[in-house]
Amino acid sequence: MQKVLKNFLDSENIPYVDMLERFREAGKRGSLYLLRDTHWNDAGNRLAATILLERLASVIATSFETGATSVRTFGVRLDTPAAPQAN
Repeated sequence: MQKVLKNFLDSENIPYVDMLERFREAGKRGSLYLLRDTHWNDAGNRLAATILLERLASVIATSFETGATSVRTFGVRLDTPAAPQAN
């Protein structure tokens, strides 16, 4: 199912964050899910937040490097702060 979704998102040029490999690796060291549940526990939520933060930081850093004044990612427009005006 994941490959089907990934292929669709790629074909439609829809940005996404694939967390599967990081969750698989971290899952070898400890539980990331609630007992008898498919929802993340605290550790799973922290890992997901870390992965998303890394991705957003990368997108924002790239936009600054290219001189962009705004970036659209995951359907949200992020504006860079205006440069101070010289008097």
